[in-house]
Amino acid sequence: MARILVVEDERVVAWNIQEILQLFDHTVVANVASALEAIQIVGETQPDLVLMDIRLRGAMDGIEAAKAIWDQFKIPVVYLTAHADDQTLKQALVAAPFGYLLKPFNRLELQVTIETALRRHQVERELAIAQYWLKTTLSSIGDATITTDRMGRITFMNSTAEALTGWQIGEVLGQSATQILQFKNGVTDEAIANPLFAAMQTQTRVLLFDNCVLLRRDGSEHLVCASASPIVDEEGSTIGSVLVLQDASHRTEALESRRQEAGQERLMIEMTQQIRRSLDLNDTLNTAVAEIRRLFQTDRVLIYRFDDHYKGTVIAESVGEGWMSLAGQVIVDECVRLDRCIHAYIQGHIQNIPDIQRAALAPCYVELLVQLQVRANLVVPIVQGDQVWGLIAVQHCSAPRQWLRSQVDVLKQLSQHVAIAIQQSEQYQTLQTTNQELQRLAMMDSLTQVANRRYFDAYLQQEWHRLKRDQVAISLLLCDIDYFKNYNDYYGHQAGDICLQQIALAIAQTAKRPADFVARYGGEEFAIVLPNTAIEGAIYMAEQIQQAIAQLAIPHAASGISSYVTISLGICSTIPTLQQTPQRLIAAADQALYRAKTNGRNLYYVTAPSAMEDE
Repeated sequence: MARILVVEDERVVAWNIQEILQLFDHTVVANVASALEAIQIVGETQPDLVLMDIRLRGAMDGIEAAKAIWDQFKIPVVYLTAHADDQTLKQALVAAPFGYLLKPFNRLELQVTIETALRRHQVERELAIAQYWLKTTLSSIGDATITTDRMGRITFMNSTAEALTGWQIGEVLGQSATQILQFKNGVTDEAIANPLFAAMQTQTRVLLFDNCVLLRRDGSEHLVCASASPIVDEEGSTIGSVLVLQDASHRTEALESRRQEAGQERLMIEMTQQIRRSLDLNDTLNTAVAEIRRLFQTDRVLIYRFDDHYKGTVIAESVGEGWMSLAGQVIVDECVRLDRCIHAYIQGHIQNIPDIQRAALAPCYVELLVQLQVRANLVVPIVQGDQVWGLIAVQHCSAPRQWLRSQVDVLKQLSQHVAIAIQQSEQYQTLQTTNQELQRLAMMDSLTQVANRRYFDAYLQQEWHRLKRDQVAISLLLCDIDYFKNYNDYYGHQAGDICLQQIALAIAQTAKRPADFVARYGGEEFAIVLPNTAIEGAIYMAEQIQQAIAQLAIPHAASGISSYVTISLGICSTIPTLQQTPQRLIAAADQALYRAKTNGRNLYYVTAPSAMEDE
């Protein structure tokens, strides 16, 4: 679990927090009372998280300390305070805390806040690393690459762009791209509009190929091919643009070669955009195989994922008409030593086979490729850390094919983009799962695993407003275990907890319609909300619950009315009106429960809707 520093100048509160943290298996690296001590201890112990009281005695308060800790050590801070005015809150938010807890707080609130802060810090670090790798990839592209924000201000320029334009990145960051990057027609000398804004306005790719001249910083001219594309977020809004400039001074290259390079460039940009705007891994992988097949003009492209035993499943595929689809197939190559292949892939090996009939391959491997209609095969690994996650395979089926070096390089780069997309998707899924579990824990009673009081209040409020609008009945049952204190005194609290769990399960299994809602209302008391249910249905449900409890036959030697555990119930049913409130429904059901308990227990009473009206 986490290593946590507690900064709290009220010692009783500090030790109470430490005890709670230790209950959750966290390690408290230190418990200090001043900001200066906190900064010193952070430098010495490097904790995972700091719990910081905002109001500390001394020259430095918790807000200043939190900012210093983040600036120096990049360690997340969660604020603790009993109260705070608006000005203090504004100052606290400037330091970008990872959480904020108002005293007093319970154990679950503290644990949820800690888990959320740690998970957020981890995800932000991992996403920063992924963004670093994306920036590194853009920097390593051989073509001049420049990015802008949605206002057209330059945010990035790689070294090739610096050399081509004559500008240094430090000189142009934040500057308008239209002022820095100017173009003209090399034949007519007419100005050509910077394509970045056209790309953002139309959300389409804009190309400038013929006779496009870039005016460099020193006034010299350079023939280029320009390609501008919008950067679009997950909501479809344009958030920036990418401009790629190719040196076109050497026009001796073949037209097909130029098209290949432009296609590779486009594919890189589209993959980068896809990764940035989508955390859906399937969408990203399907886009990748479709674009690779179009770029390579080949018959089949697939992405093949390994399981823990290195059996592979085809999880994404683009295949030409007339060729076998391998989507979803599990492909096991029994004749190849996978341990050797995997080690080779980790070392950066690729498989480049222009013709399977002429390559030095094992006969059984050739037979497998023939069955899959493969004649030429180009395979690169998708590597995650020191593990091979899967493979990208480009396959020509109709004839042998000589794979170009540029194609091999492009496929290697794309595998890195795919690896980044996989990493981001897995991080996002982990975060979603964690948040869902934390949300579930925040709404459930930890002992009985039914809803807690807070969730009950929210659900009743929600259903009350819905049924008031629809003018449909709602019923509430409050039930209490008879002589439960005697049960605890006689059998012990551990047996009492087991009894509560059995009762809760029996009620939940009885009130099992989709809208029925069971909650632990407090102590040995449970609440059952029955939307769309009139009084007859509520009485039937109460009788079914009593029958289910009786069938449990839980011995109760200390009961004043039975040898077994019994319950009493209070019932109220109404059609919500503007004059009524959920609180009155609760009060009416509680009144009925009181009558049931004072009139002998092990029975139910019904309160009429009139009891909910104003007196």
